[in-house]
Formats: sequence, structure tokens, C-alpha cells
Amino acid sequence: MHKPKILFIVSLFNNAKTVQESLEAILNQKGNFKKNILVVDDESCDQSLSHVYALAKKFPCLHVIRQKHQGQAKALNFGLEKAKDYDFVALVEADVIIAADWLEKNLEIFAKKLSSRSDSAIMGTGGLLQPFPTDPWIAKIAGYEIEYKMSRQKKWAKHLTSANVIYRASLFSKVGSFRPDLCNAAFDAEFNQRVRDAGFRLIYNPRSRAWHHYKPTVFLFLKRTYAYALFRPALKIAALYPYDRVIQAQILILAALPFLLSSFLFFDQLIIPSLLAIIYFISTLPPVVWTLKNKKDPIILLYPLIGFLRNIVAILGLTIGFLKAIFPPKNEQLT
Repeated sequence: MHKPKILFIVSLFNNAKTVQESLEAILNQKGNFKKNILVVDDESCDQSLSHVYALAKKFPCLHVIRQKHQGQAKALNFGLEKAKDYDFVALVEADVIIAADWLEKNLEIFAKKLSSRSDSAIMGTGGLLQPFPTDPWIAKIAGYEIEYKMSRQKKWAKHLTSANVIYRASLFSKVGSFRPDLCNAAFDAEFNQRVRDAGFRLIYNPRSRAWHHYKPTVFLFLKRTYAYALFRPALKIAALYPYDRVIQAQILILAALPFLLSSFLFFDQLIIPSLLAIIYFISTLPPVVWTLKNKKDPIILLYPLIGFLRNIVAILGLTIGFLKAIFPPKNEQLT
């Protein structure tokens, strides 16, 4: 019986606190397969590499390559250059811990017939992301929102996050690699978009589970939000998950409120702004209710406030992103 050959690619940049646990989870995967792990270091300046090299001495299947600091997309592309003669390429971020049966559950998707659609069209699958219950409060709020979004996702997915995903290795010769100019945000969404445009299928598999250490401070959370928004104009599909449509509506309401409030100075009317504010608040409640029901964690009550701050930062990022798309810098115009 053919044992599938899998290459795990782990992009690394200053993940000293989490990379050892992440790699150990990959090393401990159950199942009948051959695997190698390739860590691509994006010029880390903390103790990340010392942890990786210590493990590499014990496990011959673990390898390390390094590049100048150029972002996650280029790091993954560097790793993909080493992916010849593999059946599958799995991407796991260095702050993600996959369950022991993660690979086994995902390989089942490729092995069995899911519907009348051709199995050969299934090119990627990824699992459920959950926050760590012991992580800082802002990390848990960010994670609960993602888990809620995923819980509403259909089996035939629009998007599989690069945090935990596995693709057929042959896919990259068909649709290309990740766009390096997207650096650390949106490159996975843009890639998945090309996969779907080429007629292939992506499967969301909630039976394969992973846990993500999200950004531990409000500043880092908002900085990440800004990066996502800045590169979002590169995507044809803005709503990666169903609840993203609600967030888009929230952003539109926030963007319109200053103009509506300014009209109050001239027309003495606050009815429309007040109604929009109420609609906005109500739209933030589904993740709150879902989390209270399923996680019993009251920290989610802060979600409307955190979501408000996130959306304000997103408006800034989207505005600059669209301006850069319309008026690209001179060095980008020449390329």
C-alpha cells in the first residue's frame, strides 16, 4: 500500500515561545505516512532557532533553511521549492498546535468520496482553529470570533487559513505559489481564490482540530488587523467567511456615521444615525451569544468594544490599501 509522502512547511519569525510545542505536535502525528518537516526561518532575532536546532538534532526528518526577512509568503515559497516528489504539502504556523490526529483526519478527505463531484478536484483541506483557554483575554476574543466564523462555514470552503492547511503538492504547479507582495496578510486568501477560479475544490474539515496562539496584546491585535485590511483590496472576494458580510456592513456603517452626524448640525435629525448605531450593536451579538453558549467565557462581552476598535483600524487600512491600488508608488509602477 502506498504511503503518502507529506512535507510540513513551518514559516518562522520570532516564535520562540511557541515553536517547540508546534513542532512537537507535528512530530507526534498519528497515521501511516512518510513525513518531513521544513522550517523556513524569516531572519528571526529571538531564540526561535535554538529551539528548532535542538529538536533537529533528535529528529532527522526536521530540517531548517533560512532567508533574509521578506515576509511569510516568500518564506513559504522558499519552502515550496523543496517540495518536489511529495504527495501533499501541509502548512502549519509556528504559533499553531495541531491535534495528534490532524493529518490523519485531513488525509481521509482526499481518500474517500465525499459527493458526486470528482475527488481529483479536491485540492486542499483545513481544520478548525480554536484559541488557547490560558492565553491573554484579547487573544481569546480574537480566537472566539474566528471559531464562530468557521462554525458557520460550509463544507465547500471559500477560504482555508494558512495557519493549518494541507494541499496536494501538484496544485502549486497548476496555479502557482503565494504572491510575495502580500507579505504576511491575505496571501493565503488570494491563493485560495486562484485555486477556486481554476475549478478546484477546498474542503473545510471541522474534525481536524488545531489551537492558535493569537496576538497577546491589543496593540498587536490591531496591528494585525491593519495589515489584513491594507492588503484586502488585492482580493476579488472580500467575505472569506459568511459572518464577514456582517463585518463589512459594520465597517460601512462606521464609515458613514461621521457624515450622518454632521448632517445633524444642519437638519437637527438623529433618527438615522441612532437607528444605524442600534443595528450595528445588534450585529455584534451573534459571536457573543455563540461564545457564551459554547465556551461559557464572559470575556466575550468585551467583543462589541474590541470589534469597534478593530473596524476603525480596518477602515484606515482599507482606505490606504485602495489609495495604493489606485495610485501605486513609483517603484511599483515600474514593475
